[in-house]
Amino acid sequence: MNKIIPRRTIEELVAKYTLAQNIKDIFVEGVRDKALIEWFLTRINRHDIVVYDIQTVEISNGCIDKYSLNHGSNRSRVITLSHELVGQLEKVQNIICIADKDYLNYIPHPCCSNGILKFTDYCTMELYAFSPEVIEKLVKVVFLGVPFTTHQLIEAAIQILKEIFIIRLANETLGMKLTWVDFHKDLKISLSNIITFDKTNFIKRYLLSNGKYDQLEIFNKEILKLASVLNSNPREFIMGHDLIDFFCCIVKQTKNKKKYLYDHETLSSFLFTSLELGNIENEELFKTIAKL
Repeated sequence: MNKIIPRRTIEELVAKYTLAQNIKDIFVEGVRDKALIEWFLTRINRHDIVVYDIQTVEISNGCIDKYSLNHGSNRSRVITLSHELVGQLEKVQNIICIADKDYLNYIPHPCCSNGILKFTDYCTMELYAFSPEVIEKLVKVVFLGVPFTTHQLIEAAIQILKEIFIIRLANETLGMKLTWVDFHKDLKISLSNIITFDKTNFIKRYLLSNGKYDQLEIFNKEILKLASVLNSNPREFIMGHDLIDFFCCIVKQTKNKKKYLYDHETLSSFLFTSLELGNIENEELFKTIAKL
């Protein structure tokens, strides 16, 4: 029977870092981020740093509210912890709190800056794996091939996930607080192996499911406006979970007997496994980690 380890409080962490200032710790959003960074640290022979999943720390909703962040989000917990440690420790060193950048390029937040808070270089951690060499390895070694080239798959992902991102961003900028719906039903592969996305139908389903179809005109106007301000780098307008969902859809429609391949958690692990040290060691976040 697994032993349940109690969460540490912020007060306990403050006491720990006050007494032992030479400890080097990193806090991340989830177990997969933790595993990736631990692998990176092993590859660069840094065995003096410990990485923690933020779920190991007790952070109340009241504490999160102080920084006007959303409840129920590991990202909010990481950001909150960073502010609390900076505010309560006389000297903060050897600690890094890492959160996904998400929409920060487009919606700045006043509580997303302090000395120990670092963000992913791209929207989310998964986007470090969004490169031709990594995707090609995933397609050939894990998927055992798909009926289009790696270039075609990447181009389709960029075009479709850009549309998805803008829709998500419109929800944020309009403050509509809509509950997300899967885009699987609107992503199709034609008989000639062309990947298409029915954006119009998806938006209709999205608004209808949230009882907001009467806001369709306003929503579409916001989408048009946001399309003109996106960063030119695809890694700045693709969310990691959408990338995984996209691959799940592709695998399900081309290799439907391999059910394990279109499980979201399994495919996320495969994506990270396809990364090599050279894909991340020169990225700013990982250079910061290496200097800790």
